Amino acid sequence: MGQFTQVILALVVIYAVYRVARRVVRGPAPAGFKCGTCRNCGKLFDDGVLCRFMGRETFKNETHIANCLDYENR
Repeated sequence: MGQFTQVILALVVIYAVYRVARRVVRGPAPAGFKCGTCRNCGKLFDDGVLCRFMGRETFKNETHIANCLDYENR
């Protein structure tokens, strides 16, 4: 295996570990909110989320989350 291939493989493994670690630290989204996998999600609460979309922090409840157009997958 070439040195370039080893570097690429190492980067892929590091990225995979990083993704798993982020998911473990944040934990699952309460009440099944899709925000748990959104890059704009600031903090999860039992009754909603703190959304950090376009530099603004906004609390979104279940209704806002169901109608959210700002979702961006991590």
